[in-house]
Amino acid sequence: MALTAAEQSRKWREKNPDYDKEWKANNPEKRKKALKKWREKNPNHSKEWKVNNSEYVKKYHKEWRKNNRGKINANNSKRRAAKLQAMPSWANKKTIDMIYIIANICNKTVDHVVPLQSSVVCGLHWEANLQLLTQQENSSKSNKHDFDTPLGR
Repeated sequence: MALTAAEQSRKWREKNPDYDKEWKANNPEKRKKALKKWREKNPNHSKEWKVNNSEYVKKYHKEWRKNNRGKINANNSKRRAAKLQAMPSWANKKTIDMIYIIANICNKTVDHVVPLQSSVVCGLHWEANLQLLTQQENSSKSNKHDFDTPLGR
């Protein structure tokens, strides 16, 4: 059975890894453009791959977290500092604490409807800007805000 052009190309690259590395290093703009074009043609590939390889993804992330404690600590510190700076004096700290307790009991995550840090908008850390989401919902929302609805709801 004859190989497709993509299979032939993949096989050749496997046999010639140094050439592939060298080409990528010498042609960053071409590579970036080709990857962008491929991602536009295959928008769901990454999501599907992650679903089909969930055990590998979990193992990879666990290993990454183990090897990058410094980055994780720096990001957590930055987030805590942003949260403290984003908490107005009139925020009800007891209500906010209760929302986090309820989230923990219900196995949910607390999400800021209007993100605390964004290139477009920065929200406040107060009770009306918090919502309970599943981990999956919160991850898919990422750092986005829906400007067409009040408080993103």
